[in-house]
Amino acid sequence: MSPDLDHRFDLALQLNDLALAARIAEEEHVEHLRANNISENDGEAEVANEHKWKQISDLAIRAWDFALAEKALWRARDLNGLLLLYTSTGDAKGIERLNKAAISSGQLNVALLSLVQLGRVEELFELFVTAKRIPEATMFARAYKPSLVPRALQLWREELKKTNVPASQSLADPQQYPTLFPQFDQVLLAEAKLTNEVNSFTSVEQLPPASSYLQRKQLQSVDALQLLAHGAVLPASPSPVPSPSTPSRSPIASSTPMSGSGSSLSNSTDPSNEQSSLPQSAPSHDDNV
Repeated sequence: MSPDLDHRFDLALQLNDLALAARIAEEEHVEHLRANNISENDGEAEVANEHKWKQISDLAIRAWDFALAEKALWRARDLNGLLLLYTSTGDAKGIERLNKAAISSGQLNVALLSLVQLGRVEELFELFVTAKRIPEATMFARAYKPSLVPRALQLWREELKKTNVPASQSLADPQQYPTLFPQFDQVLLAEAKLTNEVNSFTSVEQLPPASSYLQRKQLQSVDALQLLAHGAVLPASPSPVPSPSTPSRSPIASSTPMSGSGSSLSNSTDPSNEQSSLPQSAPSHDDNV
């Protein structure tokens, strides 16, 4: 009976009536839009009562109401909470949507972790470049996408030239100094083969179901160089087993051998301080280097 929305909202939470609390929060949200002449698609549309939606999301998760929790987390702009929700439920489409929102809002750590979950190696590399973390982009390319190493080194040289020209000249390119990078040609062949046979998913619709994880797990420990050296072939990538009922979400069973705990994009790194982490040193043209 109370006419005050805040009072009604608090009472609904105390009664654990999440549906009523969500309706009250939605009424307040709509009223805020109308009063301030804000469009629903406006970036400021969800600022008014974020704290209330956060309360609803916490209680909804405790009540196992993930649909309401998802709506509340989006209203609250809690991208970290959404990342936890989507990775816990294996919602690849949700993670893809979250990645776009994280990039547009500048939350690059969330964007990075979401791309790791999706196994988007090239997009991860571009994210490092966008964040001006060129040394990290180079190391990432060396580990997961060797074909991008020449481009990464070129970007790193250009960045280092601004502060330390001798250091920029000491960066060795595998194409120019193949003796410093043994088996790099074989690494490129292995990358191409792995890309074609293992990590060939370009959209969430192509991801295999989570039920195939145990079958695909063996692909994470494949020594592609050793197999190629002995003329062997990589293990066949198991085909997704059709489910009797089509799920509304796209579950994740990524075969990309990456962990999501490594890199942070919060603070920019001065490239002049990266000399100690050079991948290899090329023959120097300066006696003082």
